[in-house]
Amino acid sequence: MNDLNQAYQNFFTSTKGKRKGKPVKPPKFKSRKSRQTARFRKGGFKVGQHKVYLAKIGKLKIISPVRVA
Repeated sequence: MNDLNQAYQNFFTSTKGKRKGKPVKPPKFKSRKSRQTARFRKGGFKVGQHKVYLAKIGKLKIISPVRVA
């Protein structure tokens, strides 16, 4: 919600001419097809050697990337 609030503030200050640079377009919502993102605060995650803990999700097993020779 903070990002959305900041996006609208930038848009409205731009339309009033109070913002430097070229006018800012209104914010767009992400489509469901795009990669979704998430942010976690300091207490929202813990990284272990073989697992990652994410708040509201739980423990996730880490899988090492496959190396192609």
